[in-house]
Amino acid sequence: MKKFNIKRHEKEIKEKIMSHTIALFSEVIVLVFNILIFMKLMVPKKESPIYYTLMYVGSAIILITFFACTYFGILPEALGSFICVTIPTFILYFALSKYKDFRFFVTFCFLDTITLAIVAISRCIGIIGGEITETISSVLVCTIMFFVYFKGNGYFKRYRELMSAVEDGWGITALSTAMIYIMLVLSASYPVPLIKRPEYLPVYVFMVLTVLSFHTTFLMNLLQKKRLSILNEQLIEEKKWHKIAYVDALTEVKNKMAYMENVNNLERNLPRDSRVSVIMIDIDNFKNVNDTMGHKSGDELLKNVATALKRNFFDSGCVVYRVGGDEFVVIALDIDPEFLKSIVDNINETKESTALGCSVSIGYSDVDLYENNAFERALARADEKMYQMKEEKRYKKKSVL
Repeated sequence: MKKFNIKRHEKEIKEKIMSHTIALFSEVIVLVFNILIFMKLMVPKKESPIYYTLMYVGSAIILITFFACTYFGILPEALGSFICVTIPTFILYFALSKYKDFRFFVTFCFLDTITLAIVAISRCIGIIGGEITETISSVLVCTIMFFVYFKGNGYFKRYRELMSAVEDGWGITALSTAMIYIMLVLSASYPVPLIKRPEYLPVYVFMVLTVLSFHTTFLMNLLQKKRLSILNEQLIEEKKWHKIAYVDALTEVKNKMAYMENVNNLERNLPRDSRVSVIMIDIDNFKNVNDTMGHKSGDELLKNVATALKRNFFDSGCVVYRVGGDEFVVIALDIDPEFLKSIVDNINETKESTALGCSVSIGYSDVDLYENNAFERALARADEKMYQMKEEKRYKKKSVL
């Protein structure tokens, strides 16, 4: 009987040693996985062999220290993992990381949380099913980890790009991640280790899934923020090129290309009975201004006239275009003819247009949308009226002389 008890005791010791060895091996593998993944996610200060050598050598020393402390019973596994792995890796990678802000903290806490969860769950599964289940769970965990490591390069690359592209918004998440991490550590270790109370495994799994859901949501929000930022940059760039293509650089009113495009759209889309008018404006004696006072004065005159046109037509919803050297066109939609005439008279008397001793000649015409090439014909009529005004001014000037 005594001999039987001795053999039974020896068998139990061997089982405990085997169980401890398997568990320790599984935990080391998990930690190796954690370190390797973090190396892929972390952006070093410099892409140089020295930094990568420091990372690998430092990580190897950390793992050896952890294995020695836990295998020989110097420290309990949970405490040994925190003292020998968590703190040293945090210091090592923080020193070597390019980012020394909340981006680093979020990445570190999240990976350490996943490591803690995988170790705890695999250990609990092993305890529930015995030695065989523990071995299978360890092999399964290792398989999943190496699959993620070798197949997750696309995700790791996007995560690094995300850290590079998005600088704001990590602070609140870092605080939440740290609180969740502390909660998981405490729930897995206190008041007794989780491996001694496997009945709490479902609750712990739920907590881990909550962490994963939270982190995934956070990353999705950051990705959305990055996409919106890219779209905003594209929109700004499009506006820039649109301005170059459709806005006159000197006067900052729309140019001839914009006029032609708008005319085509109006002819296709406006109802035939719409009230539309075109106004043709030309600066009188503009060539003389350039010849006698210089092109700088001519440019100033063009800007003054454009300013006067924009100010007078802005509230009425009309659009001003510069279609030639000193020629402007205005398209007026649904404007009362008498009101339109008052605007035209006001422009011809404005100080900006006469500031350099010049006036403007104006002609306008309604657009008959039932005609073919309606705007072209209306513009020709407006142009004819404008030149009639010019002739009348010349005749009056000669009469005075």
